[in-house]
Amino acid sequence: MAALATCMKNAGKALRDEDREAINARFLALTEAGTSAKEAARMAVAEQIAAVEGMLAAKADGAQEPERVGVAAEPEAAAPTAAPEAKPEVAPMPAVGGISMSLAQQAHAGTSHVPERRAEQERDSFMGALRDAWDRAARIAGTDPAAIERISEVFADVADGYRARYTATLTARSRVMSSMITGAARFPVERNRKRMETERKRAEEASEYLARGIKRLIRAARGPIDNSPESELERVRLNLTQREELQETMKAANAALRKDDDAALEDLGFTAEQIADLKKGSKWERGFPAYRLTNNNAEIRRLRERLESAEARMKDAAAGPVETERQGVRIVEDATDDRLRLIFDGKPSEAVRDDLKANGFKWSPKNDAWQRQLTDNARYAAKVVLDKHYPEGDGQETKFSRAASGRNGVPMPDAEALAEIVRKANPTGPRIILHDDVRKAPKDLLDAIRQEGAENDVEGAYHQGEIHIFPGNIASPDRLLFVMGKHEIRHAGFDAMLGKRKNSILMGIALSNKAVAEAARQKMKDGHANSMVQGVEEALADMPVEELQALQGNSWKRLVAAVRQWLRDLAKRIERAYPNLAAKIRPDEWTDADVAAMVRRAEDVSRRGSGVFG
Repeated sequence: MAALATCMKNAGKALRDEDREAINARFLALTEAGTSAKEAARMAVAEQIAAVEGMLAAKADGAQEPERVGVAAEPEAAAPTAAPEAKPEVAPMPAVGGISMSLAQQAHAGTSHVPERRAEQERDSFMGALRDAWDRAARIAGTDPAAIERISEVFADVADGYRARYTATLTARSRVMSSMITGAARFPVERNRKRMETERKRAEEASEYLARGIKRLIRAARGPIDNSPESELERVRLNLTQREELQETMKAANAALRKDDDAALEDLGFTAEQIADLKKGSKWERGFPAYRLTNNNAEIRRLRERLESAEARMKDAAAGPVETERQGVRIVEDATDDRLRLIFDGKPSEAVRDDLKANGFKWSPKNDAWQRQLTDNARYAAKVVLDKHYPEGDGQETKFSRAASGRNGVPMPDAEALAEIVRKANPTGPRIILHDDVRKAPKDLLDAIRQEGAENDVEGAYHQGEIHIFPGNIASPDRLLFVMGKHEIRHAGFDAMLGKRKNSILMGIALSNKAVAEAARQKMKDGHANSMVQGVEEALADMPVEELQALQGNSWKRLVAAVRQWLRDLAKRIERAYPNLAAKIRPDEWTDADVAAMVRRAEDVSRRGSGVFG
């Protein structure tokens, strides 16, 4: 009887009391006929379950329910029949390939006495999971042919992926054994434990994949989200109307409850059960609590603001996309698609792409642009990235440092080691790229180098926010460190510190300082600068910090004023978000020596991080 109890326990809730009686009777008959107790128990339970399954199948086909095996049918009082509920029409599931019977049997050969039956259960479980996934999406799709076509396409892919993972699970399970089947002698416990862990992981992977697939199917059934200005305006108006009606209903219901006017509550559409719920509690606790009215009112105010934004977007969409340009990039604000797009002339550098991703931009192959949702934050993020890599005005010039004659070049391994030192000293500075051949520079940079006739002596170039170094044209490791750590990084520092005022300030320094002007003219004479402003920048970039600190004259006063104005602007920009920090920025208390130290360390801007402060 122990074997019979075990089999009936395994059958679980599928058996009723009358089924158990029939099984007991069949078990006794089989054992009396000479069948072993274990086999008799298995056969009795299997026969009764088959009989019940046949009864259920017949009932599903509309036939009269047959009598259960082994139990006399008792007459029952006729119960009133209710009209069958109308089920939503669901499109039939497309045909998909199932699981191999041989693989399913092999999966349970080492763990089950009836691998054939377990194999059928595995095949049914696989198809049932796919059928459930299809039905969930099909109920949403309804009878829409376009939606059914979308989910059919996605379903084929989901079914293939799930079958591959389910097959992997069965393959892993086929290596698992049970001591009840193989015997306990010399059973490989640890090896079997590892195999069971592998099988569990494969099963989890299949389950997770199917869950993701169901989400894909539901998205396909619902179709693409309509994010047009017209749709957004309609959604906001509808939501606002519903919230306003809810607010009026809650206020009217509370007023009716204070008067104990049930008729007024019924007129508002409340049922008897809902009215009873509203009346629970003391007289002052009845109805809708104050916080619900407050929260709903706040949502109404938010929706009204969003309505204004949606109406403004409609007007912007009607006016068409707004485009602005910088050298090498177009900025497009498309209100119709609600996207801010950055369209570059070519593929941007890795540093630019990294900053775009860090600021929320994603690549859109369809639009051939980097884009994100059109918001004020998006505009600010675009300005941050473009100001760093594509500054307006002269900041976009490619600047070179050129070598004197008689150089031998620095070996690339030495150059890489020195570059790593500079990178660690300037972790937020411009990206440093080493080239063992000038011809390996980016095409637009190489064209600029050739235009300047600097292909044979260019040491380095500050180009589009990056530092390109050519060790083969640099005479010594000391000179290479100077180019990377002082000359080129200071170029980036001047752009960040002075912004759009850079040209006028540098020209003022040249006019009031003969030594700087003479050095700038020499740079122009040597072909290292095309203008006095560029010559001053080149000369200042090569000057020791002691000489920079000694600069005086009227131009210095202009520089002091420019830096103090920058500080005022900085304080104003951060005042709202960081009032305590803004209060500590007091430009008028800065001495000329403080400003001199700030300008003297212009190259330090790239070490600590900055933006364009113009």
